[in-house]
Amino acid sequence: MKKITLLLMIFCLTLSSKSLIAQTNYSVSMNGGTAYPSNSGSFAGYGWSGVGNHVFNNTNSKEISLSITDYDETNPEVGSELYIRFSRVGFGNAPLGWGSDNSTNLATLVPGDFTGGAATVKVDIPTGTLPVAQTADYVSGYLWVLQIVGANTSGQTYINYVVDIEQKILSAKEFNKSKLQGFYSASKDAIVFKDKIGINGDFSIYNLMGQSVLKGEVVNEISVETLKSGLYFLTTEKGVLKFVK
Repeated sequence: MKKITLLLMIFCLTLSSKSLIAQTNYSVSMNGGTAYPSNSGSFAGYGWSGVGNHVFNNTNSKEISLSITDYDETNPEVGSELYIRFSRVGFGNAPLGWGSDNSTNLATLVPGDFTGGAATVKVDIPTGTLPVAQTADYVSGYLWVLQIVGANTSGQTYINYVVDIEQKILSAKEFNKSKLQGFYSASKDAIVFKDKIGINGDFSIYNLMGQSVLKGEVVNEISVETLKSGLYFLTTEKGVLKFVK
C-alpha cells in the first residue's frame, strides 16, 4: 500500500513538474536588447507612467526585430496565437482612460512559426507614423505602444514597449533638389503631379519647422487631407515641391 501511495506521489509530482514547465510565459527582446518576460502587467521594465524605451524615426522605423522565446501555446494565459500590435493608447490621464483609439495588427504568430518555443519576427511601424503630439486629436496622455499579446483574453499575458517616434528633419540637401512639376488641388485636397514619369519610390512632406509630417509611396495624386493649412515641402528622390494648403 505504501509503495502504491509513493508511486502515485511520484507520478503526481512528475505531472506537476511538466505542467509548470508547460506554463512558462514567453519572453521578448527588441533589436537584441533586454529580454522581458510577459505577464498580466508587464510594461517592459517600466512603470505605467514610464518614459519610452525605444525611439524610432521615419527612416529606420522598419528595422524592428523581435526575438521571442519560451512560447507555449498550451499555456492558458497565452493561447494558440501571439499578436504583435502597434497602438496609440491613453493611460488614465487621457479621455481614452486605459484604452486605444488607433491600433494596427502588425503580425500574427501561430505555433508553426516557432521552433523549440523560439521565433524571430521583423515588423514595420505603419508608414507615416508621427510623434503622438503631432497626430490628429492629440490629447496629453497618449503614447505609442508596441504590444506582444497572447490570444487568450482570459488571464491574458503580454508585453508593452513604449515607443517614441522622432521625425526626420528637412536637410539643406533635400531642400535644394530640382523642382517637381506638380501643384496642390484644393478640390481634391491632394498634390497632383503634372508628369509622374521618372518619379518613383517614397515621398516625405515637411512643415516649415523642417519636420516630416507625412510619408508614403509616390502616386499620381497624393492626399494631404490629414494636414492642417500651411506651407509644406514635398520631397522625392527626383526633386522637391513647395506648396500651400
